[in-house]
Amino acid sequence: MMVDVIIGTVFWVVVIAWYLRRRRRKSAHVQPSSTASTSPSPNNPESALHPVAILREQLRQHCRSILADGLVEEDELVELHAWLSAQPALDAEPSVRRLSAQLGDALAKGALSTGQRQSIEDQLQNLAGIRLPVRTHAVRPASRTALPYLEGRQLDTVRFAYIDATGEYSDRRVVVRQLDGLCFQGLCLSRRATRTFRLDRVQGDITSEISGEVQEPWAWARDLAKPKSKPAPGKPAPQTTPAPAPAAELVGEVLFTGFARAERDALEQLADAHRWRVRKSITKNLTVLVAGPRAGEAKLAQARAAGVQVMDRGAFELLCK
Repeated sequence: MMVDVIIGTVFWVVVIAWYLRRRRRKSAHVQPSSTASTSPSPNNPESALHPVAILREQLRQHCRSILADGLVEEDELVELHAWLSAQPALDAEPSVRRLSAQLGDALAKGALSTGQRQSIEDQLQNLAGIRLPVRTHAVRPASRTALPYLEGRQLDTVRFAYIDATGEYSDRRVVVRQLDGLCFQGLCLSRRATRTFRLDRVQGDITSEISGEVQEPWAWARDLAKPKSKPAPGKPAPQTTPAPAPAAELVGEVLFTGFARAERDALEQLADAHRWRVRKSITKNLTVLVAGPRAGEAKLAQARAAGVQVMDRGAFELLCK
């Protein structure tokens, strides 16, 4: 009897030991397979992204974010330049190296020229992967030369179709107040805010509401820039539409920086209603800089050094009352 008990006990001990050993072997077999499926492998392209590929995607998102509101601000370019400087792995990319060098050169001078801003905007579009449609009519290279600087309260009121930096198509109606190089600026009645437009992004023709003429964009800009001829002595001036009453004297020039697009649009509309001239960069005649929560320290320091009064939104709204 005792022998049977001992034999039975040994039998079950052996069975249990065999079962436990089998489970350990099964677990050991499954674990490496699971680890191999999740660990990065050079033979598995989906296992992990290369660090440089991750940086490229981050740069693409940076560029799209800057272009999203249709306005390339200096504060955003300062942040982008600082980010690029901290990513030496991207130096091997010629397009990135060229953008970083141009940003450094432009920002060192304190203010972006119209040509620099357009060139940087084009590079941002390229890096963001944005492809704009081809213009609807050909333009001779000779007709695209930079135009002289011209400024006035109402140079013209025009209607046209436009493609912005993100590729969005829209119809615009603008009171033109400035012509500079290859672009023009004015109060966009469609957006109720001051906007800058590139002539090479105007789709189709421009229609002048003052003269009634319909012209190719560059032809319209050249005609606008021409000095107005005076009638010969003794001859009466040609009959034209009566000019509007002279505008009230401007209060000063104001620049808004560090605001989201909707908030900046509202502030620019307020400034225009109270006879302030809205600027997009620091100029020699700038009176006030209104700083938002995202304003860059470099721009604020530049404004203070130029003797510009820096204030927040609340102070400017009180100033307009």
